[in-house]
Amino acid sequence: MSGRAEASYKFSEIGPLQFWRHVIQLITFVFLNGKLFGLASTALIVPYLWSTEAPYSTVHGAYESLEYTIARGVFPLLVLGVIYLTAVTVGRVFCGWACPMGMIQDFLSYLPFKKEPFSQSTISQLRDIKWVIVGFSVLTTTLVGFRRATTELKDPVGVFSDSPFSVLSPAGTLFTYIPYMFLWNPNVLATAGMVAWIKFGILVSVLVPSLYVPRFFCRYICPMGALLEPLSAYKFLRIQKSPKAPKEAIDAILRDVCPTGVQADDSEFIDSPACIHCGKCITESQQMLWQKLG
Repeated sequence: MSGRAEASYKFSEIGPLQFWRHVIQLITFVFLNGKLFGLASTALIVPYLWSTEAPYSTVHGAYESLEYTIARGVFPLLVLGVIYLTAVTVGRVFCGWACPMGMIQDFLSYLPFKKEPFSQSTISQLRDIKWVIVGFSVLTTTLVGFRRATTELKDPVGVFSDSPFSVLSPAGTLFTYIPYMFLWNPNVLATAGMVAWIKFGILVSVLVPSLYVPRFFCRYICPMGALLEPLSAYKFLRIQKSPKAPKEAIDAILRDVCPTGVQADDSEFIDSPACIHCGKCITESQQMLWQKLG
């Protein structure tokens, strides 16, 4: 990456928009763990990745709810309504402004590691991973729901019966499994089974690449993002390009600072389904225009 791209990820230079975005992310994280502060549980389903089983959780994560509902033999009408109503209105804005897993990756991107984009061949190999995960979890929970309806088996595939992805999800490990471990069983590592070590291995394999590729998990692995993307192309909330900025400059800005690899097209908006509305391109465009006018 260019020197400007590396500088754009320094925490000391994030600008007011990014500062307030991170403040909102932190406030959201506090609300998600509201039981710690005396808040009661709610039936709210949030359209981003969150583990309902987190120790102090007050809400339900949409993807985990999707898996759980299907595994109980019920069509997930409510959950799909939340997901796709979000997609066609604001797209993936919650990914950029509220998701705790996204927040962790944002903070990792500020660490002093050189950001290196993947080659197009690598991107082509990775881009469908999230859809493989969606297919696997939906198929598994559908089969579980069928077995429960036709047999007396309560957990046909053990711990993976209710939410196969959520069991191994790095977000679940980070915000549920590890907190439980320190709160009630600090010696869990001494007796950890194979599943526990697999969970830790997956978490590390996601966080380490996030040091070099911003939002690595969001780009290639997150099944919640995969479900939001198809209808996000029709969202109402879009970022308008500055008419004063030439297309070449916008392309360069997106190439340098966009954490999800959005590319510009010939329309007057940046409305890619992968856009999480983080505002990094807006911040960089403003800086470019001020430098040009100055």
